[in-house]
Amino acid sequence: MGRRRRRKKIVVRRPTLPTVFQCPNCGAHALIIDIIQNKKTKEMKAIIRCAECGLVHEEPVESPIIDRAVIYGRFIDKFYAGEIKVPEGGEEEE
Repeated sequence: MGRRRRRKKIVVRRPTLPTVFQCPNCGAHALIIDIIQNKKTKEMKAIIRCAECGLVHEEPVESPIIDRAVIYGRFIDKFYAGEIKVPEGGEEEE
């Protein structure tokens, strides 16, 4: 006599949004985006900084549902448009 087979457990893997992004200045995957909310005024801002080259940019956040990927896209657009200043001595040429 055979025994009864068990049903296989189906695992659904959902993709997650990244937390560390690629820096457009130096090319390293070291760009971190922190979202900070002021408790008194309820204003939110995103601080975008690179751990490798020292690039820092601060941007206001309009809605609390905006995630880091949207902020990164806006940052990339502004960087390539020339609206963001690159720190002197940040990127080393070889």
